[in-house]
Amino acid sequence: MFGQLYGGFRAANDVDDQGQLQRRLMRLQARTALDNGRERATEARRQGQQVRGFQTARAAAQGLEIGTGSAEDLAFDSGYTRELDALAIRNAAIREAWGYNQQGRMTRAASRSQKYGLRRQAFNSTLAMVTKFVAGGMG
Repeated sequence: MFGQLYGGFRAANDVDDQGQLQRRLMRLQARTALDNGRERATEARRQGQQVRGFQTARAAAQGLEIGTGSAEDLAFDSGYTRELDALAIRNAAIREAWGYNQQGRMTRAASRSQKYGLRRQAFNSTLAMVTKFVAGGMG
């Protein structure tokens, strides 16, 4: 009789532990997504700087004034585009991390709900057995 109650509570706690573990894993995935996004954004900026260097070298080889006119506009545009790319990469990483965090929250909430349901079920089952025993013993 009480073994069933213990078993029910044990199962409920196991479900809760699993939910906590899943949430921790989702948080870890979120952090990894943010770190990867940061690295990819840095790489995009670095590659953009290389392109800007190549453009500047090409313009200088053609005899253009580097700091004025279309050469300056080209350098500005490539820098601006590079930064937009880096921000888009970072934004995608933030959204990915948010998704992982939301998934972790939902998993945790579901496991808590299941835990309390299992506890109620174990308690009600044990209460029904005790009630049946008491009613049978007195009658």
